Amino acid sequence: MSGAAGAHRARADATFDSRAYSLGERLTIALADGALAVVGTVLRLGGAPLREALCRVLGFLGYLTFVDKRRIAWVNLELVYGETLSVAEKRRIIRAMFVHFVRLGLDFIFDSIYWPPEKLGERVRVVGLEKLPQTLALGRGLLCVSGHLGNWEIMCASAAAHGYDFVGVFKRPKGVLADRFIGRKRLRYGMSLIEAPDVRNQTVDGVRVTETVRSLRGEIEAIWSENRAVAYLCDQRPRKRALRVRFLGVEDTATAGGLIRYAVARGVPLTLHHCVYEPDGTLEWTIEGPIEIEDQGGDDVTTRHYVQLVNDWLSERIREHPEQWTWGHRRFERDLYKRRR
Repeated sequence: MSGAAGAHRARADATFDSRAYSLGERLTIALADGALAVVGTVLRLGGAPLREALCRVLGFLGYLTFVDKRRIAWVNLELVYGETLSVAEKRRIIRAMFVHFVRLGLDFIFDSIYWPPEKLGERVRVVGLEKLPQTLALGRGLLCVSGHLGNWEIMCASAAAHGYDFVGVFKRPKGVLADRFIGRKRLRYGMSLIEAPDVRNQTVDGVRVTETVRSLRGEIEAIWSENRAVAYLCDQRPRKRALRVRFLGVEDTATAGGLIRYAVARGVPLTLHHCVYEPDGTLEWTIEGPIEIEDQGGDDVTTRHYVQLVNDWLSERIREHPEQWTWGHRRFERDLYKRRR
């Protein structure tokens, strides 16, 4: 797989160096790169002790500062755990979540310091790596499913270090720095990226019409036809075309099903991935599966079945490592948060 992957990395639709940035945006990028280089030098000199101290101090400050995130996390924990967790335990999880956010940010921004490619083999323990070549040997491509648990970024870097090219679906973020930095970082450590289609709104005969500029499905299926792996995070709240299934024990949760729907239509197998921090600061990336698609009574019913299966799997992993999930985002229905203000 690695030989074929090399020809496709840094796909034309994800070459972030060729963005048409303005002069002001290019200046902002240059200043940010310079500032990060200075901070990186300090962090390199401070080593692991400085990183751990920053995680604890900045995490505590984040807990005190970001009151709304703290409130959202509390609502989520109440929805998921109810009275099965004590108030003290819920507060502990929220505080740990903020520390985790800082660690995740430092490890992503300064991965060349904390997770250099030559050290990934000893710092990321992989369980089930043999399942990737076994699944790809079926010749139908692969859908790799993960969530915002632990460190999904270093997981993809580790996959690239082992010679596996995960094609990630990339939604262009707001802000020039986030757009350039996140995309460039992922390409640098070996991922391929395919951008989510642009959407344009226009008025036709007095009616507002939403038009997708290009077909994501066609590009995904082309990648699978080359027997390659597409990776996505399954726990983001979709804005449209959502399936209503159970997640973390909360019924009727809006869940994206598009990529699983495409996999069902083509019989593409699934593997399930999570990569979590161990007590000693290393990471453990676990691969489960493969899951072969079996018809459950038509494409719609089958899609719902596998979306629920994926949600149940991720829910179980989150309950095993609650401190390493993103409790601070509005994952469930918006009115649930309004009622608890």
